[in-house]
Amino acid sequence: MSTLERLFARVHWLEGENKRLEARLRRERERRRAAEARAAVRTKPAAPAGGPDPEGAARLEAIVRDIYGSRK
Repeated sequence: MSTLERLFARVHWLEGENKRLEARLRRERERRRAAEARAAVRTKPAAPAGGPDPEGAARLEAIVRDIYGSRK
């Protein structure tokens, strides 16, 4: 195998490795966002006695849209 062929093979391998690492990073970011959303729901104060908390619902909706909107 010539030097040029070895170089092309190495570049091809590095491109594959880069794709694998990018996918891993993407999964980790999604996992982290989902954990933050769950934590936000758990730590959110209870709704006032007067009824549901529209501000909290809007925040939760924005978080969910941030997490799942990127998949479209």
